[in-house]
Amino acid sequence: METAPSKATQHSIKPRQRFRELSDAERAKSLRETLALRSGEEPLWVFGYGSLMWKPCFDYDHVEDARLEGHARSFCIWTVIARGSLENPGLGLGLRRREGRVGGKLFRLSEATLGEGLHALWDREMLTGIYRPHWLKFEGEGGERRAITFVVDESHPQFAGELELRSQAEIIAAAVGKFGRCRDYLAETLQALDRSGLRDDGMGELLRQVDLIVVGEY
Repeated sequence: METAPSKATQHSIKPRQRFRELSDAERAKSLRETLALRSGEEPLWVFGYGSLMWKPCFDYDHVEDARLEGHARSFCIWTVIARGSLENPGLGLGLRRREGRVGGKLFRLSEATLGEGLHALWDREMLTGIYRPHWLKFEGEGGERRAITFVVDESHPQFAGELELRSQAEIIAAAVGKFGRCRDYLAETLQALDRSGLRDDGMGELLRQVDLIVVGEY
């Protein structure tokens, strides 16, 4: 398992070992603590800003476009399994507290399968602890919503730090993992945003640079 680089040198340093995975008990504790902050019988919403938009892992009975203020989406998380390897690590999307506005999708989880859905979500998003679950307020199509989303823990060794766009493109272009090419993860997320009219020009430019690298024109 992971022997993390020091906090002072972790940013932009490619990992050489796998990251430590949380135990079942640690994930269960995180889920209990998050649910303890649920207000009464309010519907349980989850905000997706990356692959959850186009590949959710839970049953839901309603979905709508939404936006979150004061946060930014960026490729800032090392992935050495899902969309990369130790030889060629990839990058995953993270939500960071920054000036700006993030578009994505709000899913209202089905109460009939709520327990199963939440456990599947925690198994997926809380594999290593790079994310922290938060209840935040969103501007949805039906008004203000309170929902769970996963924000990057920037002190975690899996956090890749600030990477220039060209560096991101080079990493993404070379990375392939258990679930396929890192480039395709970027493209499918961008397509999901475009289908909902939620433009992300920065991600569009990133994909353009990735594809130029892939075909050897950059």
